[in-house]
Amino acid sequence: MDLEVKPSSPPNHRTLPSEIIHQILSYFCIQDLSTLSDCSLVSRQFNGIATPLLWRWLYLKPPTTIHTEQDAQEPSHQTKTENWTVDLLKHVKILSISTHQENWCAHSKIISLPNLEVLRLKVHSELSGRSEYHHELNFGQPEHDPQPCPLVKNLKPKVIIWERTGYSSLCLDEAPSLPTSVWSHVETLIFLASSIDAGTRHTRCNFSLPKEIPKLKKIYWIYDPVSTYRDEEVHWSDQEPFWSSIPKLDTWVLLNVILRSPRCDIDIVNLRSTVLRRRHLRDSFTETQKLMKIQILNEMGYELEGAMDQDFIIPKDMKYCSEHLSFLSMAEFIAEKDARGWFEPFEVRAWQDAMYEAESGTEEEREKMHDQSLKE
Repeated sequence: MDLEVKPSSPPNHRTLPSEIIHQILSYFCIQDLSTLSDCSLVSRQFNGIATPLLWRWLYLKPPTTIHTEQDAQEPSHQTKTENWTVDLLKHVKILSISTHQENWCAHSKIISLPNLEVLRLKVHSELSGRSEYHHELNFGQPEHDPQPCPLVKNLKPKVIIWERTGYSSLCLDEAPSLPTSVWSHVETLIFLASSIDAGTRHTRCNFSLPKEIPKLKKIYWIYDPVSTYRDEEVHWSDQEPFWSSIPKLDTWVLLNVILRSPRCDIDIVNLRSTVLRRRHLRDSFTETQKLMKIQILNEMGYELEGAMDQDFIIPKDMKYCSEHLSFLSMAEFIAEKDARGWFEPFEVRAWQDAMYEAESGTEEEREKMHDQSLKE
């Protein structure tokens, strides 16, 4: 009797729910992008989940080794956008881009990021030659009119983060100029400043803004306790502050924003990180906040007198500023529902660790000082 042997059917593997896969791959998004990229090749299901995670944050960092015109023309020194398809760019939520020479993006196509939420601008002062930046000069004449960067020209973010703001780390007129249209949907403006430089050097610079920021509702001035860029800049932390009583805030920058959008709230975040290294301020931090608020409002009022002929706002708006100027701790800022979506998880974690270490160190020093006083 002949027996018919039927081919065995392949095992029926149940696929994991997409929600579980997303949770797993989100971990790699934080820890290991190369592994996440490999996961996108496993199957269509994995690709559909991994690709949005891979493209959620788009980093564009130009080389810092361009010194000559010949360097700038090298293909390795130019960004390549020909492989950026519409299907990929629709996943970009956050674009991080550094200041750069015009040649770096000269051959880039004008990109559109329909779902962009955050535009993060990093100012690199190590690139010399101001005419080589995408910016507007307020003194002298540039060799040619700077052209809007094609990588940001058509963007309409809701949040703009200006990194390396203030003091020794930034000259604001080296920042890339943004077309007025880029500001048209901005609701939140964040200045990320170094807490290490606070109160040691004050740079009064030009911050190029449009005449109006119609939708602006919130300004954050954040003192970064990590200050990852401090090794690239001059250290001032060991010097005696010019203003030894309270940290110096660039109120001129804030005023210029307020003049264009007078009905917005201002939050100063993590002021405490600027006083942890100043023994005479640590025990009176609440008083420091009060003094700083008075200083900010007084300086804004002084600057406002010189701006009245420009028809920006009327004096009563200073009362609004007084009522809507607040101070937040780093923990309070991180707890806000939108804050974690604006910054990378590892960056938030670094802030938390830095503040914990700083506070711990302060307590140890206090105990040491207390023991010393008992001996005396």
